[in-house]
Amino acid sequence: MTNSLSPGRWVLTDEQIAVAAALTDGDLDGHPGVELLSRAIELEDGQIPVSLAAAVRLLSTATRMIGATVARPGSGGVLTISVLSDDQAGPFSLRGGVSNDAIQLELLPTDTALLVTLDHLLDLTAFAETELRSEPIELSANGWMGLLAAADSLRRAALTADLQRSGPLANVQVLAASLRAELELGLSTTDDRWAVTAAALVAPPPIDAVSFDAEAAVAELAAVGLVEGSPTAFSAGGSELAATLGQLVAIGALEESTDAGEQRVPVGMLTTLVSPTDRWIGVWLAGPEGLRIRLYRSNRALALRLLSDLITAPTDPTGGALVT
Repeated sequence: MTNSLSPGRWVLTDEQIAVAAALTDGDLDGHPGVELLSRAIELEDGQIPVSLAAAVRLLSTATRMIGATVARPGSGGVLTISVLSDDQAGPFSLRGGVSNDAIQLELLPTDTALLVTLDHLLDLTAFAETELRSEPIELSANGWMGLLAAADSLRRAALTADLQRSGPLANVQVLAASLRAELELGLSTTDDRWAVTAAALVAPPPIDAVSFDAEAAVAELAAVGLVEGSPTAFSAGGSELAATLGQLVAIGALEESTDAGEQRVPVGMLTTLVSPTDRWIGVWLAGPEGLRIRLYRSNRALALRLLSDLITAPTDPTGGALVT
């Protein structure tokens, strides 16, 4: 599907957006809100720009929404935007905060324009090309929390070894007690340089220490080959993934939802993990025992494909249904 709308970007207050909504289909001549609105936009032949009118209209009529949250560890902030539409092909109205008093409103005419915008937001293709892992790693939500805690445990051990100048780091044990401690510590701080904290800041899905079963998490990490031996320690592949989680430059969460009566129902979720040397994309699936994440070590092409799937048709490339 194509449309004749042009892209546009405006920084408006809530009051100016309300005026634009009220005047979208009306005559601006003599309206008391025109002066307020004209402080932020240039009228076209005395009318609101067509693209702005479309963006504002979608704020109240959209049936589909993608919420995107991204943290860049060490930058001290989390960016959240909402993308609203009536059609998978567009147009899309993007709403994001600029400051306490102003809101960035953007009109993206097509799904391709939205894909480019989200790619830039999440840094999916910003760094060097990476290897495509042939088989994904699938974990329960509990196993995902265990992986994050294990990554923080490895990073803590590596930093300690550096400070003590004790030479190359020996393989770090992955024990239930240490995972539980790391998860609780990560949820008690806002330092997003640590995997648990960063993932909690950009959730969904939520990171919950109360429901965390550390023993089950260790067993699950062993079952998928990320830890091995007795006592359990990181495998080569587990160390590689944990190292990526310990040096993230961007971590993102996207959730697509649709209207269902008076509530929104989630239909797709992605988690994106980007380091200077690696990128992983997690596709969340719903099952009888709750949410599961399917983690792909991704090259640029697969990263964009999974993101495009969320925008246009929420299905996993291997055939699994996304959250329903």
